[in-house]
Amino acid sequence: MKAGQKLAPPAASDAPAAKPRNFFSRLIGVIFSPGETFAEIGRASHVFAPLLSLVLLGAAVHFVVANRYGYENIIRKETEMQIQVMSRMNVSGDRIDEVKKQTEEQLKPENLTKIKLRRMAVAGLMFPIIALLAAGVFKLFTLIMGASNTFKGVLSAVSFAYLAVGVVSQLIIIITVYIKKPEDIDMINPVASNLGAILTIAGAGLPKFLAALASWVDVFGIWRIALRAIGCAAVTTKMKVGVAAIPHVLLYGIAAVILSFIASFMG
Repeated sequence: MKAGQKLAPPAASDAPAAKPRNFFSRLIGVIFSPGETFAEIGRASHVFAPLLSLVLLGAAVHFVVANRYGYENIIRKETEMQIQVMSRMNVSGDRIDEVKKQTEEQLKPENLTKIKLRRMAVAGLMFPIIALLAAGVFKLFTLIMGASNTFKGVLSAVSFAYLAVGVVSQLIIIITVYIKKPEDIDMINPVASNLGAILTIAGAGLPKFLAALASWVDVFGIWRIALRAIGCAAVTTKMKVGVAAIPHVLLYGIAAVILSFIASFMG
């Protein structure tokens, strides 16, 4: 090296990689700056923390809301709906009486505690199972499209999307049910965030199937689909958000039709 010659600055690629955000920073980022945050999630994906948080969120919210409404009231309401369906199917009176006896047995304190724990477990597992299903469907979609990603990255993005919307929506639900009297709580639509609830309040008098289907036109449901599409596009090479939204919209639409049909039959 000649005297006085300066060393060249280190290449940009030699700079240390940015440290991945922590869990809470990612959660806040998904709400306020999803594009940037999901891109970072794609570079360093984690699934344990968001999935565990979904379990805890589902179980905790179910416990709070169900206790406010009253487990006894929930069980009696479910029995009433079951008897209505049985009556439409011309089930014998003896069988209906048996269902009523089973309900009274469930309402005994020792049995009620077991039911609470079992339902909390089911509520806790529901969100992670749905997230796994959505991630699996999207991964299959990308295989068909010839796009590249990892299942871990997709699952991480989908889990954070569910968690971000879940934290906001469930917090609003908890506040709402504690503002209302227990007897005024609608366990199906506790918050009027969807078209079905608004039409019911307006006295539209839609057929049961259409009313149930309208409840899927939901602010939080649409937001969840948007976040899932942004997240899945960010963790997939050369895929636009609009394309990434296709399997999520189809999955949501299929679920809406099937579950609305079941709800209209049970109602």
